[in-house]
Amino acid sequence: MAELDAVLGPSARRWAYSHLLSDGRLIRSLGSKDIPPVEATLMPILAPLLRPLVARVYKVNPGTSQRSIERIHGIVRHVEERLDTRKNFLVGGRFTAADPGFAALAAPVLLPPGCRAVQPNVASLPSAIRAEVQRLRERFALRLFREERG
Repeated sequence: MAELDAVLGPSARRWAYSHLLSDGRLIRSLGSKDIPPVEATLMPILAPLLRPLVARVYKVNPGTSQRSIERIHGIVRHVEERLDTRKNFLVGGRFTAADPGFAALAAPVLLPPGCRAVQPNVASLPSAIRAEVQRLRERFALRLFREERG
């Protein structure tokens, strides 16, 4: 499923950054969590400088954010259709590299519990973003993080 790497990954990152970059509080909370003290000290200084660069690199704007979440939902629907015929795994009815690949690419929008990446606490997100994360969490990939991650 080349579509996952080519579409899901960039769309998930773009959607996540579109919300993260507009919320200085979230950036500060991420910049002080589980990182070396030097980085935590530099984060308040560097974050305002990096925001426009990240927005430009990921082409973040309201239009691309909306298109990204629509693409994410489309891919999730496609994956769910495949799962109906493949017994809860993407390929061959068993756990393969495609399954954690999908889960990892979806992580920026799932914010899965237990994920080792630095991410905001879902409860601290604005309500509209939190609702979208919760909708997506109800689906396949979060089950992979919970049940198959070893």
